[in-house]
Amino acid sequence: MAGKEEAGKLMVSPGSAANSTEASVDGPAAVFPSAAGSIYKEGDESFESDKGVTAMDKMLGEANLSSAVANQPAAAPPGPNKGKVRLSKAEIRTIIALKPEQHPSADYLDDLAEYFPLEWIEERKRAHADSVELFKKMDDDFEEYRQEVIASVRDKGYYEVDEELIANRERGNENAAEQWKKIDWTGIQIAIPEDRLRDSDSYRPYVPDQDDALVEALVIE
Repeated sequence: MAGKEEAGKLMVSPGSAANSTEASVDGPAAVFPSAAGSIYKEGDESFESDKGVTAMDKMLGEANLSSAVANQPAAAPPGPNKGKVRLSKAEIRTIIALKPEQHPSADYLDDLAEYFPLEWIEERKRAHADSVELFKKMDDDFEEYRQEVIASVRDKGYYEVDEELIANRERGNENAAEQWKKIDWTGIQIAIPEDRLRDSDSYRPYVPDQDDALVEALVIE
């Protein structure tokens, strides 16, 4: 239900999560998805809780709320919309962590000039450029989706997907598990994470940023 703002009145509209691809608030009305990240709006004045604790304390003081009420934990958002499933905090963390990275250069091919014909090197450079273009398109599409998830977390405290998507994922996982059982692992040694880290010259530890902090602060299990 879209909200309306009239002179001297405060109208409230719960942001619609039915269209999960559009992580936005419909209309100028105030939205309260949770105590964190909510927007208080009346007339031309507005307050966003993620602007800082000081502003929140000021607003609570003006409302003369007791400390017991002011210190209550954020209430969990209402249940998912019909036909929708909310991703878990762990799933959202994974999506947020998959940030775009710079694609590798083809400069290494020049170092192979003494071992391979020039025509071969030029052909490999063209193939490399085609791959970079393809992966950039994939990265751009996923980054659009990642930003959609971030916006939904910021506005609502959760992210919803269609039930069918989850069902398809579960069927895919079951099929992969069955195929995995058919593989003959005789003589194959699986490297553990410690081995990969020790043997990798380009290992870079993951550094959380403000988007990761947003998930930790707003998403309620």
